[in-house]
Amino acid sequence: MGDQLSPSDRQLATIFGVLGLGDCFPGLNFAPEGVVGSEIPFPVGQDHHILSNKIFRALSEHEILKGIFGRDDFLVRAATKLDHSGYQLWHRAYDTEVVEWLAKNSTASREEFIDFLREIYGRPALKKAFPNALDILK
Repeated sequence: MGDQLSPSDRQLATIFGVLGLGDCFPGLNFAPEGVVGSEIPFPVGQDHHILSNKIFRALSEHEILKGIFGRDDFLVRAATKLDHSGYQLWHRAYDTEVVEWLAKNSTASREEFIDFLREIYGRPALKKAFPNALDILK
């Protein structure tokens, strides 16, 4: 069924999946041929900067966290090519959530910020899309 979708429909299905709405597309499997999503042995998708440009700019203005992180400190590979391809809708929503958190938590410590990121990447959809993120966020 997944192979019959147009590229734009596959993109939409991926966005829904990452947002936890995968039930809207039952039976779709965007993993490499012959591999069921949870059986992907290693990530094969695009690299993802957990600290995107937008987040890194907000960090550089943060009272406590400025200068603590480098742009490439938390780099993770997406499970599949469709889980991360450019600056998708889910990525913009993620950036907004993190930037807003930083603004509301102007005295947050490194540990508090990492805990917040771990909560986000522990959500089922992002945990599936970026299976190694929690290992990297230490």
